[in-house]
Amino acid sequence: MWSAANYEQGLVCKCVACTRPFQHVSCAHCSESNVYPTAASIQGEWLKCRSCAKMHQYIRCPHCEKGQVWKSCNYTAGSVVSCWSCKQSFAHMRCPHCQKPNFWKNPLNTTLSFVCFECKRDMCNTVSLRKPPTGEKNDLKNDETSPSTSLNHIQRSRTQLSLNQRRGRSSSIARTANDGTTRDNIRAASSRPRKIFSCAYFAACKEYVKQLDWSISFFNNKHDRCYCQTCYSDDLPNTLRVAEADYVVPRGWAGFGLGVDPFRDDNLWDTWIVVYHGTTTIAAQSILTHRQFLLPGDHLLDGSRLAIRPGHIPGKVNIYTSPSIRYASLNVYSPINSFKSPKTGRRYNVQIVLQCKQKPGTFRTQRETVGWGTERICDMVPNESIEHYTNRRSSVVPYRLLIRLQDA
Repeated sequence: MWSAANYEQGLVCKCVACTRPFQHVSCAHCSESNVYPTAASIQGEWLKCRSCAKMHQYIRCPHCEKGQVWKSCNYTAGSVVSCWSCKQSFAHMRCPHCQKPNFWKNPLNTTLSFVCFECKRDMCNTVSLRKPPTGEKNDLKNDETSPSTSLNHIQRSRTQLSLNQRRGRSSSIARTANDGTTRDNIRAASSRPRKIFSCAYFAACKEYVKQLDWSISFFNNKHDRCYCQTCYSDDLPNTLRVAEADYVVPRGWAGFGLGVDPFRDDNLWDTWIVVYHGTTTIAAQSILTHRQFLLPGDHLLDGSRLAIRPGHIPGKVNIYTSPSIRYASLNVYSPINSFKSPKTGRRYNVQIVLQCKQKPGTFRTQRETVGWGTERICDMVPNESIEHYTNRRSSVVPYRLLIRLQDA
């Protein structure tokens, strides 16, 4: 009993009888109360309700202390989110070494180093990823894995209480899947890497992204994906379907999530299709800086004007996208740059492509415009319908920066 009526859900409390620590969190699905006997923070962990057996995640906002609930367990440790109550941004990761919670209250204005504030050790080196234990039910829209920092250190006892407390409101970030998937592609596992923190290819691509020296505010690692052969195996599908339209999986590419306005009033994750836009580094930086796509004639950050690509009709001022990563990554769209890894000294040829959401009904489809004729460009998309074009800037929203490295 709390005589001062100062009990708050999710805080670590000690029993007055046995002095052992415990935490209580109500299920986000059925509102039933669950008690977890643990001295460590359970924030960000996958919690299974004893009553309905569904999973959810719980984190308290470091600004207003309101509980944030992710019913689909799609919060990735270290990713930047906005509190549903106070609208302020934060990021959270629990250290796998010392079990202390780490919060970044102003993640958009700083570089997240992922070095524990308490023990000063690198938290990413030993972060393990888990899937729900066999037989556990959850409401994930895809078969993604989720970071779980040393889950085995916490003994889970699902003791149900009859407190009849109402559940907290879900985070606005978690109302829809944030990777652009729908239930049509559950079997595809949404390409979420099972060991993204230990993938050598992803790490090499990340070195290149750091070398770009772009603003940290561009990124949201909740959308990070790796499509190398190890992370996205050959038995997974080559195409996925979103909003009644297929797109080609970017095999061989590493994806770095970009920030998307969480307060949009349109459901672009479920109702907008997935497309690709090949571009240059300076054009991509300009797009992310201005938070909108550029049309030919617009000025880039370096002062140059964005020109119409060779092969396109002169005077046609449009944004061009494609459901095929093969088409978007042609050299005419995505020129090759050189990169030397500062860690390994290896030299690479590197390309970038923006993975985007595009609103149906705002574009037209046409055949290829790069002069391939009848020679097939992509095995999955015919030349006759491989290119989209539109002059509506706001109808295309980038949500992932794709990087491909090839030995020079």
